[in-house]
Amino acid sequence: MGRARTCTDRRLSCRASLAPLAILVAVVTLVLVIGGGDGSYEVRARFLDAGQLVKGNLVEVAGQRVGKVKDIRVTDDGRAEVVLRITSERYRPLHRGTRLTIRTVGLAGVANRYIEVQPGSRQAPAIADGGVLQTDATTGIVDLDQLLDAFGPPARRDLRAIIVASAHGVRGNARATNRLLRYLSQQSARPARCWRTSPRTTRPSAA
Repeated sequence: MGRARTCTDRRLSCRASLAPLAILVAVVTLVLVIGGGDGSYEVRARFLDAGQLVKGNLVEVAGQRVGKVKDIRVTDDGRAEVVLRITSERYRPLHRGTRLTIRTVGLAGVANRYIEVQPGSRQAPAIADGGVLQTDATTGIVDLDQLLDAFGPPARRDLRAIIVASAHGVRGNARATNRLLRYLSQQSARPARCWRTSPRTTRPSAA
């Protein structure tokens, strides 16, 4: 009787000592799954065109750096798969509804490329570590060279002629041009006011 009670007590003691260890293992596993194992979090974004992105380009939210481009691959269907490493705790995990856009700063160049993130609602399902954002959630970049290449030679000649003619037209009239641009900017910012102050038109009376 005493021996049976001793065995039972030992089993209960073993279970009690294993419980904290099991909890610790569960917590560590959860951290590894959600945080990517090293305090970071990665998602894969597919673009129709990588837009000259390179490894190390920044990932930003509203001008704030939140991560980097870790890798760029080509999928079997010829699309660009960009691996984003999100290091900011505030923006991991991302949520469904997130949109990614390749942007450029200043003059064109691979060093000026970055990915702008528009986070989805926090109420939406989370994107798991290693999850994929398809092309319907991404937007590439259109370079000026690509835009001009879309025109044929006649259209490019006409565009060049328009630009040259415009330059000649404002030559020597820089001040007047600047005043006009400021005026147009002010008026476009106050459409309601312009509408209220514009003269009312009256329909002519019937003869």
